[in-house]
Amino acid sequence: MKMNSREISSVLWKLDPMRTGCAGDEAMRDEYEFQAEEIESLAKSGMPIRTAIVQVFDKWFWEDCLMSDSDSSRLDAIEKNISKFNS
Repeated sequence: MKMNSREISSVLWKLDPMRTGCAGDEAMRDEYEFQAEEIESLAKSGMPIRTAIVQVFDKWFWEDCLMSDSDSSRLDAIEKNISKFNS
């Protein structure tokens, strides 16, 4: 994995998947810092990025928090934006 936790955190801040209101608010740029660090660690250990994202968000928030009535668009957006940095 080439992307680091700072870049992952930036992606999460811009997308604000948990709708915290942080997107665009410079004072909240570190809103997803801890989640980004865990995603990076899991991905570097060989876990697929999508699995790492789900595992971390399920731990920090609630199970299936990135899924809404089988709608995976938030998860898909995170994976797509993080994967851009890894290609």
